Amino acid sequence: MAFFLFLSSKSWSQEKGDGKLEIYLEGGRLLPDQIDAVDETLGMISLGLGWATPAKSTYLQYGTASDAGVKYQDYSLGLRKDIAVSGLASVVSGGVSVIGLARPGHEGTNYYLGGHFGGGIMALISKGLYARMNMKFNVNPGVAMFLGFGLLYRPSEDI
Repeated sequence: MAFFLFLSSKSWSQEKGDGKLEIYLEGGRLLPDQIDAVDETLGMISLGLGWATPAKSTYLQYGTASDAGVKYQDYSLGLRKDIAVSGLASVVSGGVSVIGLARPGHEGTNYYLGGHFGGGIMALISKGLYARMNMKFNVNPGVAMFLGFGLLYRPSEDI
């Protein structure tokens, strides 16, 4: 189903800010599973930069979490599709990720190439400012889910 959402006609983000920059900040919890020496949920903060392209919206994102000797870093590049639903935007995204992981019992930081997909909701708060809820699933190493809440700002709409 997500594949068809990416292929659908005009996206909400293109209607609101075609070819424009957006910046977002989220905070939340990372829920890791099947990752050696990482047993607890981690508080995570994520910063993203996006722009509209002919292939919907493209984004770069960096997230970091650290606790109990574990340092988890997520570098992501992906595509996002925003779909208007009753005054809100339903968000579908996916792409590639590089995960940096330092943990007890392992020397240095190891880097893993993987992928991610996710979804969420955005709601307009004021001109150019949106509240955002996002779930992002990472694959490799193991699996992890990030549940984040934050703000997205589109300077081009703040006129």
